[in-house]
Amino acid sequence: MPRSRTVLALAFGLVFAALAARSTPAEEDTVEVSAVVRETPAQIALMWTPRSTANNYTIHRRTTGPNTEWGPAVATLPGTATTWADDTVRLGVEYEYKLLRAQAHGFIRSGIRIPLKDDWGKVIFLVDDTMVAPLAEELREMERLLVADGWEVVRGTVSRTDSVPNVKAEIKRLYDLDPPHTRALYLFGHIPVPYSGELVPDGHNGGTNNNHRGAWPADVFYADLDGIWTDTTINCTVASHGQKPERNHNIPGDGKYDQSHIPSPLELETGRVDLANLPKLALLGSETELLRNYIRKNHRFRHKEFAPLRRALLHGTGFDSRIYRPSADLLREASGFFGPGKVTTLAVNRFMPTLQTEPYLWAHGDGGGSWEQASGVGTTSHFSGVSNAASADYGVIYDPQCVFFTIFGSWFGDWDTPNNYLRAFLASPTGGLTNIWVGFGHWFAHDLALGYPIGRPTRLLQENLNQTAKGYTLGFTDANFNANSGRVHLTLMGDPTLRLFVVAPPRDVHRSPGGGLTWTAPEETAIVGYHVYWAAEELGRYLRLTDTVVADCRYQDPDPKEDGWYMIRAVKLETTGSGSFYNPSVGIMVPPTDQPPAAPVLDSAGNLAVRWPGAGGHHYRIEDSTDLHTWSKLNGEYAGTGTDLTAIVRTAAAPATAREFWRVVSSAFPFFAIAYPEAPLGKVGTALVPLPPQLVFANSTHPTTYKIIRGALPAGLALDPTTGIITGTPTAIGARSATIRAANGSLDAETVVRIAVIAAGP
Repeated sequence: MPRSRTVLALAFGLVFAALAARSTPAEEDTVEVSAVVRETPAQIALMWTPRSTANNYTIHRRTTGPNTEWGPAVATLPGTATTWADDTVRLGVEYEYKLLRAQAHGFIRSGIRIPLKDDWGKVIFLVDDTMVAPLAEELREMERLLVADGWEVVRGTVSRTDSVPNVKAEIKRLYDLDPPHTRALYLFGHIPVPYSGELVPDGHNGGTNNNHRGAWPADVFYADLDGIWTDTTINCTVASHGQKPERNHNIPGDGKYDQSHIPSPLELETGRVDLANLPKLALLGSETELLRNYIRKNHRFRHKEFAPLRRALLHGTGFDSRIYRPSADLLREASGFFGPGKVTTLAVNRFMPTLQTEPYLWAHGDGGGSWEQASGVGTTSHFSGVSNAASADYGVIYDPQCVFFTIFGSWFGDWDTPNNYLRAFLASPTGGLTNIWVGFGHWFAHDLALGYPIGRPTRLLQENLNQTAKGYTLGFTDANFNANSGRVHLTLMGDPTLRLFVVAPPRDVHRSPGGGLTWTAPEETAIVGYHVYWAAEELGRYLRLTDTVVADCRYQDPDPKEDGWYMIRAVKLETTGSGSFYNPSVGIMVPPTDQPPAAPVLDSAGNLAVRWPGAGGHHYRIEDSTDLHTWSKLNGEYAGTGTDLTAIVRTAAAPATAREFWRVVSSAFPFFAIAYPEAPLGKVGTALVPLPPQLVFANSTHPTTYKIIRGALPAGLALDPTTGIITGTPTAIGARSATIRAANGSLDAETVVRIAVIAAGP
């Protein structure tokens, strides 16, 4: 580790040593609470982990929402209690509970069969203009994902060199088009970064540690559309660290704002995907490629193609679970997310190795930090490989199999820096869709357990009143950190519209003339039915056509529409550690006709072919049948380019059948896919069992080629560019992740291959 990193981590450790020295024996704890619900008669039963030090518990309940009065206690229980049942509840109503014992707090939002949330309002999707052309297809896909999950998208574009006030003016203009329904702000690319305040939330604020005080990045400036932000009073130039400390200097008139706390409630739930200035991750791709991959893995998660186990991973060595420690937040929330007993705690330096092979939906790690690392958790270099054997990684390239992260440590919470550790998680090939620097102040994410998007708890974190009567109150041993409530530095890295629990969508949706729709059920449990929607345009506002769910995988529109787009969403009765709610999948959109006018033709060789107009941006496959009832999928996918497409359905040499029918099926998404079998553990000096690719819907009329576009295979292994087979004899221990792209005519598909190599046996 470079000397500068050692010094920073040591400095952080000294801060916490001082805190521990000032602490009292009655330090605050956390209440790990979950709920089990019953429908008849309606009941919510709260359960929590016992503590031998508990004297008594008081329970409060509200239905009025965050930062409103809790009211008097609804129950007082002895310290030996571990459960309490609320029999005064109704189906379909959300209840929020606060559990208190001496020096301890717990919060949970619960309910029974909470109604479907399928219309979230509008999201401003603000894109860095340098990405508009190279990512045109992917940006449209991101819009599809948002629309398919119940959002209306308001697209905006700004320059990465524009001023912060001009960017906010554009956000305000887009917001003012429909204030009552505009809820979220999604910043994509290197959108200009606001700075504000005179604060030092990582604790480097006293004596020789006063080197990080000043203005910090503050995306809440964009989320607050009517507050008063000034640049006239703060005069602070004490920051003196190694990452352009003038960034944190704040003097009147310099374009950085005075406010350390948000001046008014926020209008927007905000998140940022910014993968610029990460040179150490060049092996994973350019900034453009990293952003492209972010959208692709966003698609995979929302469609449940990447589905980590519903459990939490926690590293908090040196930052234990007492309430003033950052790791307490996940310890408190995980029971409400997943139920009791779903948290795995780790020893030092096991965070990244564990996530390399074991999938978790949520993970938190904290430790003494620097710009590019958190001690005992990992470093930015882990995402592209480190070669220092003393680090115990031996050249591993880590690809953590986790979607949602919270990470804490000094320095990197000031995230507008090169190779920043907070942002680096979003660059990983498979997981890493969100990350947020939390712990000082505390994070209250229990709403996610009832299906809300992650932007909601982010907004609560940013504007929490930290008042006993109204807000979410958790204290710190040191009064300086109690002041973190409502501070401007708290920023979500990632898509703010993501939800914690996803449902696999319907498959093989087919639209016939006259408003008939059929589809295949997803591989899911507890599906109660489907809802059908319609919009005049693909990315328009979808209106629900069904008042109640459709039980069967078919629907006949009573008012058939030959134009516009239909959309089908599966609905699941989701049960979490907090209760039950109706949870929709993303929708599968169907164009005005997925059975284009097709005509059989004979080509010059006598082959029977089907020809149809292939619309640009759409994907097609052929199905055949002998009875017009049972259809089989033929191998091959075809990408529309605005010209006629032709597919051979029977060769001249094939015998004719008595009756055979073909149809063309269209989709806005590719059918073509590539996967590899799980790689066995490799050994140095032993030839690897060849790994062949597995292709789905490859077009047999075009050859398929393969190449590694990000990462690398272990030394000694190679990818055959024409067959896609991975072969070779490993020559060094370690692990590697490689993103392999298969190109099949105009089609392409990607997958990530992870291979670990151990030493040869004795």
